[in-house]
Amino acid sequence: MFLVWKGRGLIVPALIFVLYGILYHLFKTPEYDYSIMQRYGYSFIIASFILWPLGKYWNKDCRERIAEMNKGDISWDKKIENIFENYDHTFLFIPIEYWSVLLIILVIVFQFI
Repeated sequence: MFLVWKGRGLIVPALIFVLYGILYHLFKTPEYDYSIMQRYGYSFIIASFILWPLGKYWNKDCRERIAEMNKGDISWDKKIENIFENYDHTFLFIPIEYWSVLLIILVIVFQFI
């Protein structure tokens, strides 16, 4: 698998795996061992609360540039293209702050598997 990131986007998987390692050592008790899915779920939730403000702060200038580009009468396709091409900090072509929403959705999906 290829990891594609731009700017500080590599913080997304790094933060998830660091949080997973911390939670693994904190919650490993002889009485009850949390499953892998529970630990990933908790690390996704914590990461989403960290990634949202970081992404909003780091991509602040990008949003202003995109707003300037999207002024006028242009198609929705061009607006979406401007969003995903002009952010400076992305992971897998998705801006960092949007990863927090995706991680919460993954936690909800994991609960039903």
